Amino acid sequence: DMNIDILFETDQQEISDYIRTHEKYVYHHLNTDNDVIMLCDADLDKHLDSVYNKEKGNVFKLAVDFGVLIERSDGNNEDQTIKYKYMLPVDASSERRAPLEIRSRDNINMYKQYLRTTIGSMQERTNRDTHEKIVSIFSIMLFVFRYPLAGAAIPSLKQHIKRREIYYVDCKVNLCFWTAYSFITMPNSKDKRWKDCSRIADAKRIFQRVNGIEFRDNYQGFDFVGDIDNFINKEQVNVHMYTFESDPPHYELTQNYLVN
Repeated sequence: DMNIDILFETDQQEISDYIRTHEKYVYHHLNTDNDVIMLCDADLDKHLDSVYNKEKGNVFKLAVDFGVLIERSDGNNEDQTIKYKYMLPVDASSERRAPLEIRSRDNINMYKQYLRTTIGSMQERTNRDTHEKIVSIFSIMLFVFRYPLAGAAIPSLKQHIKRREIYYVDCKVNLCFWTAYSFITMPNSKDKRWKDCSRIADAKRIFQRVNGIEFRDNYQGFDFVGDIDNFINKEQVNVHMYTFESDPPHYELTQNYLVN
């Protein structure tokens, strides 16, 4: 008889803890050996549609990772050892697959086709070496990233300010995006370092030039979804958006906004 606890290199307590701490997981108990759960295309499409409907027209990014069962075969045909292990979906692994910006129903339909292609390619490749292969995809996790407004600086930027990777401008209104752009139009030099008041004044001038209206203190911040196309076309500049990952420390390109 096959001993499941020995065959699978798994930790039942770890699985239970993982399911309990991730509310989106639903644990299905298999009552018989013939009880099989299959996630079909229709189920996946339905779940993606529910994500789109829940966002109610907001623009967001969508990334994905899969839970997989991996078979490892060691030895030769006469003396072969086969073991299985699982890999749970995690948010860090989702970055290995291109996130897609969802703006419309057409975008979500495109993502459905992308997932079909991704799953097909996963079935054709080995995992780490020729001894390991993915034999089952048992779960999928979707990660939704909403676009915040680019207003005041966020606390997590402090470590970069201390290392002089970015500059801090003391400003009481939501001018973060425009003051950042002013470092391109009005850069500091060895001979001249612009004061915050001068940089803020220049940022307001840029705002008026791009938007055709005077800056107001109740401005809520730069909206990448609604404002970016007008900005890059008026200024004739490309914008590349990066996120910072701390383990290991690196910058990850997430989006390109290019002039038409």
